[in-house]
Amino acid sequence: MHMSEAERDAFLSQARVAVLAVTRPDQPPMVMPVWYRYVPGGGFQFTLSNDSARARMLHDIGRATLCVQEQTVPYRCVTVEGDIEMTTLETDTRETVLIDLASRYLGEDAGTKFALSIGEETEALITFQPHAWHTRVLADAGTH
Repeated sequence: MHMSEAERDAFLSQARVAVLAVTRPDQPPMVMPVWYRYVPGGGFQFTLSNDSARARMLHDIGRATLCVQEQTVPYRCVTVEGDIEMTTLETDTRETVLIDLASRYLGEDAGTKFALSIGEETEALITFQPHAWHTRVLADAGTH
């Protein structure tokens, strides 16, 4: 069974950890968990240290696959394939973006504390723009 677009958007709007996979030449895919924010009907955003090997790889390859899943019945998942765009967070917006993202997962107080503890490293804002969507609901899994 598949999700409607409205069901998919509601599912993705909840705080879930996504798994990002990037194909690498002559190596296994690189897979990483990411906290994200989602624009209904649109794309995903997350941050990485701008100087990290993961950020450099995403920049070089420019595309990825993202999977968001639910680990309890009805075992829903959304997988998207798309293009990556990277921009460096400017000093005046960096703190706001990091607090917004961390607060989505940790709540306002803990999210603010976590975001402010990240330090002074330069953050890249990754925008993931899907071009292919796949949804699945295994509502009856294990009930027969």
